[in-house]
Amino acid sequence: MTFREDESRTRDRHLWEIFAWLCRFVLGLLKQHPNTRTSLAMKRRQAGWCLSFLSEVLFNSTTW
Repeated sequence: MTFREDESRTRDRHLWEIFAWLCRFVLGLLKQHPNTRTSLAMKRRQAGWCLSFLSEVLFNSTTW
């Protein structure tokens, strides 16, 4: 339960499948990030706090 799926208010089956796919995709991107000393939970938080880190994770680069 990485993204608090149990608390989601999405009731449509189709939307729930899209949301599950998106969560798996994001976790895959975070796992591929080269900083292995940081936990996945901390990487998620850092991506929410810092735009440069988010772009680093999304585009696999250190420049914006």
